[in-house]
Amino acid sequence: TAGTTLRALFQRHAQLGLFDLISFVGRQNRLQLQLVLQRLHSLLRSGTLQGLRLAVELHVAGDLTFPYTLYYTMPDLVLIREQLRAAGCRCNL
Repeated sequence: TAGTTLRALFQRHAQLGLFDLISFVGRQNRLQLQLVLQRLHSLLRSGTLQGLRLAVELHVAGDLTFPYTLYYTMPDLVLIREQLRAAGCRCNL
C-alpha cells in the first residue's frame, strides 16, 4: 500500500526542513489524535500558525470504512481542515 514509502518521504522532508513537525497517528489511538488536534486548535486560537508546515500521517491500515475511522477520525479531520482553511492555511486531507 506504499505507506512505508510515504512515511520515509515525509521523514526525509522533515529532516530537510520542509516540515516543522511530522506526526504519526495510529487509527485506534484516539488520545494521540486528540493531542495533535488539540495542539492545532491551540495554535488556531492564538493565531500562531503563520508559516507552520505540518505533516500528519494517520495510519488507517488500508481501511477507511473501519467504523472507528469512519465515525470518529474522519469527522475530526474534516472539522480541523475547515478551521485551518478558514484561518488562511493551506490544508490537504
